[in-house]
Amino acid sequence: LFDPLGLKNSTFSHNLSKSEEESIAKAYKYDGSMVEGGYHIYPEKAAAGLWCTPSDYAKMVIEIQKAYFGQSDKILSQKAAETLFTRNLGVMGYGFMIRLHGDSTAIAFGGGNKGFTCNIFSYFHQGSGAVIMVNSDNGKVMGEILRSMSKQYSWPEFKPKTMKAADVSTTTLLNYVGTYKGISTDNVEFTFEISLRNKCLYSTINNKTKKLYAKNEKEFIIPERDWKITFKDTDGSIDSLEFYVDYEKGTAKRIN
Repeated sequence: LFDPLGLKNSTFSHNLSKSEEESIAKAYKYDGSMVEGGYHIYPEKAAAGLWCTPSDYAKMVIEIQKAYFGQSDKILSQKAAETLFTRNLGVMGYGFMIRLHGDSTAIAFGGGNKGFTCNIFSYFHQGSGAVIMVNSDNGKVMGEILRSMSKQYSWPEFKPKTMKAADVSTTTLLNYVGTYKGISTDNVEFTFEISLRNKCLYSTINNKTKKLYAKNEKEFIIPERDWKITFKDTDGSIDSLEFYVDYEKGTAKRIN
């Protein structure tokens, strides 16, 4: 892929040249401290060994989209691109999350490793998108960038929203603390660890901890990801929650 697409700033090498070493953005933890050694080297090259830039990654995405529309077969045939961007497990295609908006299709994927966080989003038919790379475990700024771009390019997603958080008593919040497990309508498993810190509710969702903001006494959101959690009760006892996370909907039952 590198030569046909002219990806001059991408490599799987662990033995970087002096100039490559000097150009690498150092990785930072949530607390603002640098990762030991500047960055972590992963032996799993296919999963976590690629050094890349947003511009190089964008070139690949653009070329795959051209293949999808039959405009290029430099790296993929049209049939292969159509297969790549067809949902096969919930909202997932082969390597990307597939989002459908009327006649338009969008692809998205996020990830990272120690000290780096990345996100890619692109609308096929509109011809616009973004590749965002942050050299920090704290990737909140990516949400701000996507919302700004949504406003600029009139995307149907990531539109800025304004909400005043509701005031919910600590006594009520304590009722929600616990572990919840469930499966989405697309058969994806989710585990929610709800905790209370400094009078604020937090949810660790599949090992990702996020602060919850109250819309009302039972409905909470994670604004930077547009995730939603609603606590449910039976006979006055909280026994489940309904969730909307990463475009997956479902119900999780309380297990403790």
